[in-house]
Parts: sequence; C-alpha cells; structure tokens
Amino acid sequence: MGSLVELSSLGFIEGVIVEVVASTVDREGRPNAAPMGVTVEGGLMVLRPFKTSRTYRNLASTMEVVLNVTDDPAIFAITALKLEEPKLIFEEARTVKPPRIKGAQAYVEAKVTHLAEDNDRARVECKPIHVEANLIYPSAYCRAKPAVIEALIHATRVKEFTAKGLKNKAETLLELVDYYVNLVKRVAPSSTYTLLA
Repeated sequence: MGSLVELSSLGFIEGVIVEVVASTVDREGRPNAAPMGVTVEGGLMVLRPFKTSRTYRNLASTMEVVLNVTDDPAIFAITALKLEEPKLIFEEARTVKPPRIKGAQAYVEAKVTHLAEDNDRARVECKPIHVEANLIYPSAYCRAKPAVIEALIHATRVKEFTAKGLKNKAETLLELVDYYVNLVKRVAPSSTYTLLA
C-alpha cells in the first residue's frame, strides 16, 4: 500500500498541463483507460476530453475518475492505442468506482464537481478525494521514455483532427510523431522503448 501525499509532490502544479492515464467506468461498470492532460486550477483537477471520447461519456454518466500517475511508456501505449496485449491489470480504488491501473506510481481518486461542453471538448472539473503514492526508487534519465509518451499523445490526436478536416494540424502532429520515434530509435535502439514507438 502507498502513502498519502500532496498533489504538488506528484508534479501537479497550478496552471501546468501534466499527462496521466484516466480510468473511468461506464454505467455497467466496464473500465476504460486513456491518456489525458490535466491541470490544477484552484485545487480542482481540470480535464478537457473530446466530447466524442468514451472517457467523456463515462465521466458524464458516473462523475468519478482515477488519475493514474505514471511515467511508464507501456501504460501510455496500451491505453492510447487500445492494445489488446499486454493486458492492463486493474485493481479496486479506495473511494470511487473506477479502478486503478496496477503499476502506476500514484493515484488521484476524484469526483466530478462541474462539467461544461465547449466546442469539440468538454471542461471537467474534479475534486481530489484520495491521493496515494507508491514508494518508487529513482532511475537514470533516458530521453526515450518521455519521447515515446510524446509520440503517443500526438498520435492520438491525429484521427480527431483528420476527421474534422484539419489536415495541416494532423500533418504537423505526424511530423512530431516521426521526430520522437526517430529520437527513440537513436537513443534506445533495440529496447522496449523502440518497440513501443
């Protein structure tokens, strides 16, 4: 079991976008996990999911979420690309219905306090009700790790921009994906990171 911690000690800083993997459930209790940018505003966690996403539909119907804090590119890849293998392992959360993702370094369990639709995205404000972190030993910095995550985040937006006819934005994102994939191949050839990129 982890220990209770402050949001700021997990890297959540007022006005700064951080990336997490949000886990939600639908009304039948089926879990979904997806990478999501989050900001802190006045003590609330603010998510901006696309209104067409399963994450948004689940948040709107159940009003609960677990923000899984991780820097593991495999968890981002599995959830961003909806990979069948390897399987995510979910575990019960302490205070909300959506599950946690086993292997995340920390968890923020939250309840939706306000939801507003705005063009393509919604603004979802959540109140953290339980924050917990596992003891993790530091590891040496490898540029491939964040590069894989950046490539995945950009790749997930290409489909949305293409569907809306925003060809230039989609092409820019594809160029960024290519840049990060090449970086991964250069700094971590023959590694798990290369397989994920």
